Amino acid sequence: MSALVYFSSSSENTHRFMQRLGLPATRIPLNERDRSMSGSEFG
Repeated sequence: MSALVYFSSSSENTHRFMQRLGLPATRIPLNERDRSMSGSEFG
């Protein structure tokens, strides 16, 4: 199974939902300083 990629705003509603699912997932950073992933992570 491949990991999901999602964006969650500062309210973090989507982030909490994804945590409850318990599936492998990668969060798209909210702002530039949090960005540590490269495009290769999205396959």
